[in-house]
Amino acid sequence: MTRGFLQRLLGVRASHSNEYIYRARLPSKLEGACFDATIEVHGQLDHQQPAQEAQVYRKLESHARSVSGKLSVLDLDRAAAEITIELNRESVVAMPDLHVLLDRVRVRARVSASASAVATARSLQEAVQKTTLARMEYREQARRLGFLRDHFLASPAMARMWWVGEDPSRLADLAAKSTSGKADPFETAVRLLGEAADAGSVRNEVAAITETFIRGLTPEARKYLISQLAQVFTNYERPELAERLLSTTRLNGAS
Repeated sequence: MTRGFLQRLLGVRASHSNEYIYRARLPSKLEGACFDATIEVHGQLDHQQPAQEAQVYRKLESHARSVSGKLSVLDLDRAAAEITIELNRESVVAMPDLHVLLDRVRVRARVSASASAVATARSLQEAVQKTTLARMEYREQARRLGFLRDHFLASPAMARMWWVGEDPSRLADLAAKSTSGKADPFETAVRLLGEAADAGSVRNEVAAITETFIRGLTPEARKYLISQLAQVFTNYERPELAERLLSTTRLNGAS
């Protein structure tokens, strides 16, 4: 392979000026959107090794790809800066096996991106922004509805006040609803909206009663009760719960 062929293949300019230009297509963080990079190397290569330029190119391209894959084609200045910084690190430009004069090596990267790559990245960015905005709107809506439930719909009286609001004309309608002989809509609404919370309260109360009972037992009685409860779990085909119960009590010294 002749030096002239390498110059044409790699785009090398004026070898006597010690400036070498390599062009590469580098990946971005978005699949399908690539950087078109120009890597300029200012240094001195050993002219006695014609394959040296290809080796330098492969090493620089490998390091450039490791950085570009984390960057966006929508920020070309940042991409060029970060790739340039990476390629000028001492561990990168140190190429003793390639006989590069380290004290004279300087690398600069320039990057661009095709219109289609930019359009692809921008479309994805807009989609992400819309998704993020929608998520924030839903979260705010849930917070607002939760506040309404916990404060204005916590009792029939508060629900009636919320419905009347600052409209006195609704008072007559409120009276009519309350004397119609039908189920009070406000009591029904409060009951329906509060069922989940009521169920949680019942569970907490049952747990508290059970805990009080167990704490009043002697160690031997407690051990016996736990063993019986584990057997109940097993009989209901939940041996994993029985094992968790026994393991927990062993760790806490209950057995």
